[in-house]
Amino acid sequence: MAHCLLHDSVTVSTSARGIQTAVEGKQVMRALLTVETDAIRVRYDGIAPTAASGHQVQAGQALSIDSPYDIERFKMIRSGSADATVLISYEGM
Repeated sequence: MAHCLLHDSVTVSTSARGIQTAVEGKQVMRALLTVETDAIRVRYDGIAPTAASGHQVQAGQALSIDSPYDIERFKMIRSGSADATVLISYEGM
């Protein structure tokens, strides 16, 4: 059964960024993201989103990534004029 490895808060700005794929040597199996401030755009195909392309996730919405493969290829970027804050819970074995 998976358990929480880490809670993290990250700033999402004008450069696309990914998320952690391992925490303390343990592979991340699932990531739960909550967009706290401002909207972001995300992609799962390894290609960086832009402020105008990718799935838009609004402040207050949550996103669950349930595959190590998708976690490895996940990227996000802010979609508005202000940086976004995203809370992430990483789960693993």
